[in-house]
Amino acid sequence: IKQEQTHQHVNKKKSLFHIALELDDQGKTEEAIKFYKQHLENKVSTSALFNLGLIYEETLDNPQEAIKYYKLLLTHKKDSSVMTRLGLLYLNADKSQNNFNDAEKYFKLGIKHKEYVNLYNLSVLYDMYNNNDLAKEYFGLYLMSKIIHSLEEKDLFYKLHLTNL
Repeated sequence: IKQEQTHQHVNKKKSLFHIALELDDQGKTEEAIKFYKQHLENKVSTSALFNLGLIYEETLDNPQEAIKYYKLLLTHKKDSSVMTRLGLLYLNADKSQNNFNDAEKYFKLGIKHKEYVNLYNLSVLYDMYNNNDLAKEYFGLYLMSKIIHSLEEKDLFYKLHLTNL
């Protein structure tokens, strides 16, 4: 009996998440938020945290709430795309809020997790704050990463497709 109750409880948690997804897809944002939050009361779900961050970032234009959920997600899973999103949220925030250090921190974390677009993002950040030397350095690193990636793809292409010629 206990196993059956546990199974029903797990299905209920999953259904809360799936209901939230459906509501979100239907544009019923406030209702979706309620179901995501109910889901999170029962278990940590990086998917629910990400979706809440996304709703607050893109649908409701509430960067502070988005930041809260993205940061919470990162305590459970090191996700480079979320690091990038956090960096961009801080980058695009009002300059008077002095978000430079936070933007820099998340872009550098993203780079450590192989999200190399953050080399470019750092160059933009440094340019915004008039640090031209670092802006040029990181833009150069970004271009080199693109060239290296291109060469690796060509090398892989040759290995996969041209070795039998």
